[in-house]
Amino acid sequence: MTLTLNNFQFNGKHYLQIQGTAMGTSVAPSYANIFMGTLAQEIHNLTSYILPNIWKSFIDDIQFLWTSTSRNLSLFQTLITTQTPYKYTFNSSQDNIQFLDIQITQNNKQLETKIYSKPTFTHTYFLHHVILSTLLLAFHTVRFSE
Repeated sequence: MTLTLNNFQFNGKHYLQIQGTAMGTSVAPSYANIFMGTLAQEIHNLTSYILPNIWKSFIDDIQFLWTSTSRNLSLFQTLITTQTPYKYTFNSSQDNIQFLDIQITQNNKQLETKIYSKPTFTHTYFLHHVILSTLLLAFHTVRFSE
């Protein structure tokens, strides 16, 4: 049921998710890890003769270090994007990468890190301590007004 009966409402319209698992369910990370492990093996089988030197991933975010030629990198990207039915975003740089919420910069042969936010991130946070304080205040107000 977790993979087939995910319905949700967005902007007043109802949708049925027909593939994958719903974000936020307790099983979503496990399914994502199984899927990404299978996908990584598929990519390895497709590109075993031109693999990255280092391949690190966290669920659906992958970072790899490439020391081969630019031509082989283009071939690697082409193989992945044309031989698997998924959408990928590739970013490459000689001195700066983003992985998860970190930006790593190479500066004078030293690595520097800072917090990175994707352009679509809205910086909207759930401030539980403010809401909890308001609820406690409301509880005390109701309790003492009786």
